[in-house]
Amino acid sequence: MPHFLLDHNIKLSGFVDGNPVATFIIDADHRVVCWNKACEALTGIAAERVIATGDHWRAFYATERPTMADLILDGGKETDIQYFYRDKFHPSVLIDGACEAEDFFADFGDSGRWLHFTAAPILDDQGRVVGAIETLQDITERRRAEAALRDKEAFVSQVVESNSVPTMVIDREHRITHWNQACVALTGMPADSVRFSRDRWHPSFADARPFLADLVLDGVIEADFHRFYRGNLRKSTLIDGAFEAEEFVHGEDGVGRWLFFTASALRSRDGVVIGAIETMQDVTERRLAEESLRESEERYRQLSL
Repeated sequence: MPHFLLDHNIKLSGFVDGNPVATFIIDADHRVVCWNKACEALTGIAAERVIATGDHWRAFYATERPTMADLILDGGKETDIQYFYRDKFHPSVLIDGACEAEDFFADFGDSGRWLHFTAAPILDDQGRVVGAIETLQDITERRRAEAALRDKEAFVSQVVESNSVPTMVIDREHRITHWNQACVALTGMPADSVRFSRDRWHPSFADARPFLADLVLDGVIEADFHRFYRGNLRKSTLIDGAFEAEEFVHGEDGVGRWLFFTASALRSRDGVVIGAIETMQDVTERRLAEESLRESEERYRQLSL
């Protein structure tokens, strides 16, 4: 063991052993000098099995290969680290000469574990590298939560996208997160041109006005709804807190149409508003039929006079 680590090993071992983060230290000869209790708990390997040996790789890999600490000890060449960790690593922003990585270890536990690990060089009083220290944290639950969130977002996207009714979703910052193909067909605006934008007016309106979903998201008073939608508005009889409106709008092609809007808030499990969803339906044919019926009834009424 190098003289520097030999002189400091007792104090170093006591400090590292009390660290709740899994930690091991290797000397200049790549032999383990510290393997704390948290490391024992994480790997299932007792310290006495690896202390004074270079067998620490067995805790993580099926075949012999260097750990991140070994690569840092050997100079931390990016090409070497890239060879073993591909694009899973990056230099530490906090520790000079250190590297961090995340990787999946299939042999950990019943179904494998995700670990975040950081390795840094240990320097003596002269600035010479005399060892390396590596810390490991189990981030499996975080990774599973992230995967579950991605699955949930993909599910929501598929639900919105597969809907034949023009549908859009905005987040709490009023950015459009979903704009399905039915919306594209209705408005003529590609999803990429509006997604993540904060343009807060309906593309079919000549005058700038917020989406109905924006008003729902902001929780504005009902009078403000009527100010923008000119009295053609009512509360939904099906969804609490939702609103419906009908407006005659002029499209970019100059053809007018009647649209029926519905908007409601989206809430988290604890009831916090996190966005809003709006649907838009072309009800022009229905309105024209209603108008034709009224005109027909008026003609019959006149004939009966």
